[in-house]
Amino acid sequence: MSTLTPRGRTPVLRGPAWVTGRLHRRSLWTALVILVLLTGALLGLWWTAAATHTDFAATGCPLWDNTRECDGPARRYLDAEYRFYWLLKILDLLLPVLPAAVGAFVAGPVVARELEYGTYKLAWTQSVSPARWLLSRLVLPTAWAVTLTAAFTAVFRLAWVYGPHDGYEVRWYDDFYYLGLGPVLVGYVVLGIATGALAALLTRGTAVAMAVTAVTVTAVLLVFSIKLRGLLLPVTRVTGDEQRSENAWVVDWGRTTVPGSPGTHTTYHEYHPSSHFWPLQLIETGLLLALAALAVLAAFRVLRRLHA
Repeated sequence: MSTLTPRGRTPVLRGPAWVTGRLHRRSLWTALVILVLLTGALLGLWWTAAATHTDFAATGCPLWDNTRECDGPARRYLDAEYRFYWLLKILDLLLPVLPAAVGAFVAGPVVARELEYGTYKLAWTQSVSPARWLLSRLVLPTAWAVTLTAAFTAVFRLAWVYGPHDGYEVRWYDDFYYLGLGPVLVGYVVLGIATGALAALLTRGTAVAMAVTAVTVTAVLLVFSIKLRGLLLPVTRVTGDEQRSENAWVVDWGRTTVPGSPGTHTTYHEYHPSSHFWPLQLIETGLLLALAALAVLAAFRVLRRLHA
């Protein structure tokens, strides 16, 4: 999809990949600008909260102290942490929308619109095969979306790990935070792109393809969040007064019969310890990429069937 200049140094887009980049350059650069603005806001509030925490720590005051000398510094620190916390919360509410939005963009403006208006025929008459045409419509958006998503995820995780959480607790297993703390968001974005291409080829209508893609990707995300994620690894079970590990994700709890004591009941908890975070992320990401690969394979088969 890219070649080298005559000097052999600078890679540049050529052919259908160049056309794709040219047609959608405004949308691609707009995504970059939005990422830079969000990253700047996140880093700014992170820095402010960290600086306020340093000033507060220098006073030697406990956090929850209502004396006149400590109330002011504690309040300023909690206010800074509150603003940082709510920016994380707002971003968390946007993260589940990102894969559906990226997928809808590929499904609509990138693929389905050309099929709907027939402009793809021009590319196919210029020694560009249907398969190469579709590949060019997938490679550039995928590379752009994966790069930006990975960069944002890295910044988000750094802010979450090293940011202050004295007054407002942020748990790794919360559905929205979970998306921004590891590679799983990249998996959903790639699935969105693959689903968008398949939906565009099946429906051949811009609005319909965008709607189908958004609904499908959102449904997959909800199924993993509500049903499947907790089943990807065996849980740890404790009963009675047994202590579960700190910062654990409790997936089930209730009352059960004590073994060997009919009629005697005790409580139980089933949970994922925090050490399960990375295995859960990697397993879910792998499953999403497998689904994306199947969607891409299906898209090329549909294209071959319609345009041999």
